Amino acid sequence: MPSSDEDALEATLPASSDSGGTPTSAPAAPAPGLPDRIGRYEIKGTLGAGGMGTVLLATDPVLGRRVALKVLHPDGRNDNDATRRRLLREAQGIAQLVHENVVVVHEIGTHDDRVFLAMEHVAGRTLGSWQVGRPWAELVATYVKAGRGLAAAHEAGLVHRDFKPENVLIGDDGRVRVTDFGLVATVEDATTPLSQTATALRAESELAKSLTRTGAVVGTPRYMAPEQHLGQPIDARADQFAFAVSLYEALFGQPPFVGTTYAELVQHVVAGTPLAIPRDTAVPPAIQRAVLRGLARQPADRFPSMRELLAILEAPPSPPRRRWLWLAATACVAVIAVLVVWILRSRDDAAQARAAAAQARAEALALKTDMAQAKADARLHFDLAQAAYAGRDYPDAAREFLLAYAITPMPELLFDAAAAWHMRAKIERDRDAAHAAIDLYRRYLKANPAAADRVTVEQTIDVLERFAESIGAPPPR
Repeated sequence: MPSSDEDALEATLPASSDSGGTPTSAPAAPAPGLPDRIGRYEIKGTLGAGGMGTVLLATDPVLGRRVALKVLHPDGRNDNDATRRRLLREAQGIAQLVHENVVVVHEIGTHDDRVFLAMEHVAGRTLGSWQVGRPWAELVATYVKAGRGLAAAHEAGLVHRDFKPENVLIGDDGRVRVTDFGLVATVEDATTPLSQTATALRAESELAKSLTRTGAVVGTPRYMAPEQHLGQPIDARADQFAFAVSLYEALFGQPPFVGTTYAELVQHVVAGTPLAIPRDTAVPPAIQRAVLRGLARQPADRFPSMRELLAILEAPPSPPRRRWLWLAATACVAVIAVLVVWILRSRDDAAQARAAAAQARAEALALKTDMAQAKADARLHFDLAQAAYAGRDYPDAAREFLLAYAITPMPELLFDAAAAWHMRAKIERDRDAAHAAIDLYRRYLKANPAAADRVTVEQTIDVLERFAESIGAPPPR
């Protein structure tokens, strides 16, 4: 793919080399050959440039105000009337969108066969530079405002396709505005396959830059939904995915999907394996679950619209008493689950009976607080377990599977926990991990007498026993 397709579209309105400056910074001097005037606007300098266009600082002599003038490039496929008409149609769609959380477009037109948009010049900073070190409640409240801007665009039939913290401005007036709709498309356009570019996007480019691909699959790879990476039809739920990536990054201090190369990043995104949420986070479980759902691999598994996601983010915390009960129940379940592996190694029937009774009490306490909440929390532990497993953190994966099992005792979760310890034993030649896997496989068979895979699991147990014997004392009988 030509290198021009890998240009970073850093900031469109803020003047900054790192996407973190403010529009009040002095603009760069006009580039050679830059016109003195576009339409009625007098050009004062350059605010930013990227694969989709150049943003200029200009003044409107008629109304006596500053504007940000974005001059769009053709989409790279061809430079003809059809391309200009498409860009002009998209610009008209943006201009018709009026919402307090969307940057205002004052005028659209053409200059030297290029479409331009005259937008409000926002004095402030990007969401990406603002959000560092902020408490979770303030972050969520601010992202909700940006989400309302996205929701308004979707309800107007528009898909942004490149939502990210650098494309949200927080003005000095405190107002949050979604900007840089240079990649926007109508829903009709966006749901048409963009191109056969899944193989074209194979470059092993270092992700030190935020790549914005133009003319085919468009967006910034770090925030793009799986369907965008694969060149498949997209809709507003791709924006929801990008919103969830951005919010995850803000809340937990790390991106949900990582990779040192584009191919590695795509592998994790398409597989739907986000990093595990840090254990010490203060972010409420309901918000964690909402963010993880927004990151779902399949669009159908995300929220039907931004409005449903925002409703959860805006919901008040649970009443203190109910919250205390739930925390107590979760703590009780966690203690029992952590003890499960240790108790499983004991062949003392009385000890196992006491463990089973304690686990039953923990489950009952959890279910009494709120059945729906219990199921949702079990799902959260399951999602965290899958993410840990994908990241090869097998002990953490086993712990999360057991936490999920303690709340919703499904035999399959025991099998998953056993598989996690099995992998740890295999990779690190860890005898204790092998013993834990053997015990959990046996418990899985006991809990699921009619298991279709019984023979395979029994064979696996035999292999693990021989493996454990080869590296140390035999497992307990």
